[in-house]
Amino acid sequence: MVLSRLSFLFFLLFFLPQGLISQSVGIGTNQPHTSSLLDVHDTLKGVLFPRMSSVQRQSILQPATGLLVFDTDSARYCFYTGQDWHCLGLPPGQASGELLFWDGIKWAIVPPGNQNDRLFFCQGKPVWASQGCPTQCPALLTDTSGITYNTIMLGSHCWTIQNVGTHRFANGDFISEVQGNNTWSQTNTPAWCYYNNDPNQSGYGRYYNYAAAIDARGLCPSGWHVATDADWKNMEMSLGLTQAQADSIGYRGNQEAQALKSISGWLNNGNGNNNSGFTALPAGGRSGPTGIFNSAQEIAAFWAIGLDGNGQGYTRYLYHNDSRIRRIGNTLNTGLSCRCVKN
Repeated sequence: MVLSRLSFLFFLLFFLPQGLISQSVGIGTNQPHTSSLLDVHDTLKGVLFPRMSSVQRQSILQPATGLLVFDTDSARYCFYTGQDWHCLGLPPGQASGELLFWDGIKWAIVPPGNQNDRLFFCQGKPVWASQGCPTQCPALLTDTSGITYNTIMLGSHCWTIQNVGTHRFANGDFISEVQGNNTWSQTNTPAWCYYNNDPNQSGYGRYYNYAAAIDARGLCPSGWHVATDADWKNMEMSLGLTQAQADSIGYRGNQEAQALKSISGWLNNGNGNNNSGFTALPAGGRSGPTGIFNSAQEIAAFWAIGLDGNGQGYTRYLYHNDSRIRRIGNTLNTGLSCRCVKN
């Protein structure tokens, strides 16, 4: 029997002494790249990996980390991460109920729109009419305290990536710092503090009561505002929440919080993947009724401007031990982080 070139290669790999195959092996080339164990050159043929159904793939016993196969059901290459299977790419027409478009580099998903919503193209990309046409975000934003912020497009709005850290309103007026626990719990005028009243914690930004967050003088730079409950919903739906989920109270969605949380700093390795770029830090907060600081490294908590039916301010919570986004009301003298959104 005449051995093919590939069969001959396998013969070399499995039967020759290890010292003889420490060099790179080339097929179709006399100069294989030194970083490659196998370097194949051909313009007429490719390399076939094992092809199997999803059931067959999932039935592989104790797959090795990095094991690569071609899934014939999804028409995708899949590899084992050491914990589960991850399939590459997203070919069109394979995922039921998803709208896909080619962004010039890869297949991308358009999140589901609202009932009776209309799809149109903005800057060459499909966008739901309810979300509007995205605008260009500035590279940097500077507030009246001289603090600079990076910005990013999330949903159909520009957001700051860092928490607000100013001690002055946009018109230049100073905001009162309140340190004492009892004083904080009784303060109904605009106030701020650092976590544990420690300036070394400024990397988390400052914490503000609701009065500061909604003050007409502007906690954010001119042309920007503290993110509202509607802004948060818009962003959350761009991550995959439905309108009904976004409108609900409590824990919502599934894995959306992972896309918002930073990739480090969370308790017990409760980090996110930060796929959105939002970079939520586990800054904790300050209790409204007691003025006590709590939950640094465990939660990220933000004002989402708007009042619920009980006269409390809407907030968003991300947790180190949960992958969902929580929407609840909070007493107005609670101390929380804020993010800015472009008007």
